[in-house]
Amino acid sequence: MLLLMSGILFSCKKDPIESSGPPPVPPAVPPVTSASVLLKEIVIPHLPSPFHAFEYNSAGQVIVSNYASGLIVNDVSYVNGRINTMVNRFDNQQLQYFYDNDGRANLIMYIDPVGNVRKKVRLTYDGRQLIKLERETNLLAEFILEKRMTFSYYADGNVKEVTDQRFAVGAVPGSRTVELYEEYDDKVNVDDFTLLHNEFFDQVILLPGVRLQKSNYRKLTHTGDGVHYRINYVYAYNDRNLPTEKNGVGIWLNGADEGRTFESNYFYSYY
Repeated sequence: MLLLMSGILFSCKKDPIESSGPPPVPPAVPPVTSASVLLKEIVIPHLPSPFHAFEYNSAGQVIVSNYASGLIVNDVSYVNGRINTMVNRFDNQQLQYFYDNDGRANLIMYIDPVGNVRKKVRLTYDGRQLIKLERETNLLAEFILEKRMTFSYYADGNVKEVTDQRFAVGAVPGSRTVELYEEYDDKVNVDDFTLLHNEFFDQVILLPGVRLQKSNYRKLTHTGDGVHYRINYVYAYNDRNLPTEKNGVGIWLNGADEGRTFESNYFYSYY
């Protein structure tokens, strides 16, 4: 009897490992996104080097933006986690940011060292997607619209077309160009902020949280007023799926150089 009872008790007793269920699944490694990337430099041959460089605080926020190897160096300050100002170290000009009720930057003012507003940039969104940027310039104490950029997107959130309309201001004539972005890869984009910065002597505008491109385009076609061209890019990536090189071969589509090819190369480094 004792042997029988012992056998029953033994058969009912479960292994402690089995009773606790399957072993816990280790937490998934978070995917690499642009928000988790600390871009250090972008180098473009034949342009001031580095062309873009950044420094960050312990929270991963940009605190120094260096453009064109020191042409414009801005110190970036934050209030409640949002960019408040970007102040030029050399001439004390600044960009002052304003936000809507949804926390989106909707107005950026270019302010000179004595407090005069020289330009205004107005930003319009559809949800979190930027769909329009308009820049006004102060001309004889009146703000005149000088630039309008509009953005359309693919279903995956990557920008499809960027239209840049320049309006005649004083002796400067108007113009219109369109850039079509195609054949995106499935890797991480780190330089979509450069789409807003298409004038060499203009300020670099940073919009943390606004994604124009989640991935990297492999084909760019530029049309409209002036020269037309098409560039096909190939990328090299590191083990985090971040681009380390972007090498393009372009072809002029009109004008005196129609049919001739050229190169367009970028090199990226990270902290």
